[in-house]
Formats: sequence, C-alpha cells, structure tokens
Amino acid sequence: MDPRPALALFDLDDTLVRRRTSFIDAVTALCLEHGFGVEIRAWMLSELADRANADDFVRLRHEYALDCRAGPLWG
Repeated sequence: MDPRPALALFDLDDTLVRRRTSFIDAVTALCLEHGFGVEIRAWMLSELADRANADDFVRLRHEYALDCRAGPLWG
C-alpha cells in the first residue's frame, strides 16, 4: 500500500472552480459559433445546467430542427 496521504477536494459551493460561469461561457461560445439565437441559448442553459450528455444534443436538434449533427455539438 502507498504510504503517501491522499487528498480529495470537493467544491460544493463553486468557490474553487466557477463552474456556472464556465458553463455559461461555453454555451454562449457554442451558440455564437453555430449562429444559434437566444431561444436555443436559454434552452441549453436550462436543460444542460446540471449535467449534459450526447443524448441532450440529439434532443436539441429535434427540438429546434437543427441541420447540424449532434455529435459535433456534444464535442
């Protein structure tokens, strides 16, 4: 067994990493890159706030009849 102590940090209140700010910046950049309007941006901020996965971007495509593929959006 390794004698070195282990360290785990949990940022439950957004003090170490500003996840919310980074999330908003990423959604805004994605919307600008693809020319999405405020309605899609609001949907993404609401629907993807807690957790996002590839299926969410499939739902986004269907919800707004987008031409782009879900995989690159998720990427």
